[in-house]
Amino acid sequence: MKKITFLFLMALTSLQLMGQEDSDIITIELQKESYLTSVYIENTHSHSTDLLKSYLKEIEDVLRFNFNHNGRTKVISQKDLGDGTYMANRLSKEWELFGVEYVIKLDLTDNYLTLSVLSTVEDRICFAEEVKLAQNLEQDRLKIHRCSENIHQLLFDEKGIYLSQILYTLKSKKALSASQPWISEVYQCDWDGANPRQVTKEENYCVTPSYYKSKDRESIDSFFYVSYKIGQPKIYWASFSEKEGKRLTHLRGNQLMPAVSPNGDQIAFINDAPGNPELFVQDFRPHIGAIGKPRQIFACKRGAQASPTYSPDGKQIAFVSNKDGSPKIYTINVPQEGESQRENKPKLITRVNGENTRPCWSPDGTKLAYIGRVDGVRQVWIYDFVLQKEWQLTYGPGNKENPVWAHNSLHLVFNSVGNASCELYLVSLNQPKVMRIQTLPGLKRFPVWINRD
Repeated sequence: MKKITFLFLMALTSLQLMGQEDSDIITIELQKESYLTSVYIENTHSHSTDLLKSYLKEIEDVLRFNFNHNGRTKVISQKDLGDGTYMANRLSKEWELFGVEYVIKLDLTDNYLTLSVLSTVEDRICFAEEVKLAQNLEQDRLKIHRCSENIHQLLFDEKGIYLSQILYTLKSKKALSASQPWISEVYQCDWDGANPRQVTKEENYCVTPSYYKSKDRESIDSFFYVSYKIGQPKIYWASFSEKEGKRLTHLRGNQLMPAVSPNGDQIAFINDAPGNPELFVQDFRPHIGAIGKPRQIFACKRGAQASPTYSPDGKQIAFVSNKDGSPKIYTINVPQEGESQRENKPKLITRVNGENTRPCWSPDGTKLAYIGRVDGVRQVWIYDFVLQKEWQLTYGPGNKENPVWAHNSLHLVFNSVGNASCELYLVSLNQPKVMRIQTLPGLKRFPVWINRD
């Protein structure tokens, strides 16, 4: 029997994975053509203001990014209008000739920016909101994101993505000692990669953060992560304000890959105390912490388990196992305390590729994103539960890793590893363009969405 070691589990986390080429050119294959609403964003008409044009352009760029990558609209550029046609102050019928359905007008007086939306179909202003610019880019970006959210809600009667954020780890070379030349801390940024800020101060090696959303007003949003600060990897829990983690459990062995249940009452993770890396769950309450002892819900002497992710109803967990040979994605029911493991058999999901890692269940429950190796390169794949079909999403050089869904089950963020680089990329299932986000130096890995209502 082949000996399974903890090195297998470490390989699945891609902590040291290096690709063969730079991954700047990434393409995706859309399963269907989606209609994108055409929006034109005018340059700002300013009156009696001391704001620099360069600052106004940064504000406009935030708005254009929002409506070019939200998965519902596409921004029509001046070039798209042909012959350099100047469209400001045109009538609705003239806009319609160019296929423009909405025009976002920007008017600035003093420091007050008015955003109004003209519906060319209805020939009327359907939205108007005034924003007082603080001349602080971080604050003003947030105001533009909030306004974009309000416009999106009006146009599509659904929640947008603009106020969500991303957790990730940033690995940098800081020679704390000869034995530890690298450190990795948890960071967060806006959905477009802007406003990066450090949220852990471990001065050590942190990986695989997982967001915990509070369910009541008395609790605060927090996150789980794995740190190597005591030598072995252990799971820690920290608030965004305190930045100092507390141990989740004092279970023996290596603990990795925490995943939070949708109700926030349970944490799934991997632990090798039984001998192999196995799947455990730990009951949890934010005011108390861990409740009772961790429970092992799946074991297999012939293989190692990794990368748990909960279904949206919290009744199942998808995970990686190589119990039948190469690593594949399986699902298993989450048993109640005291239930026997013997009758709880995992179900094989992925069959196309020989090596699968890092599944993530979409919030609407219809899909799993995961990694599959194709011609020696790791790519993002999607399993569709409705069609019971798996298909390849990304193409191109660079090993893709750690895909995670946004709350709308439409956007994914993942990291791609190239020669001495590792960057975050954003993609919508409705749009073919893959966008690199986040410009801080260092290796960015293990992204996860933060969704604060």
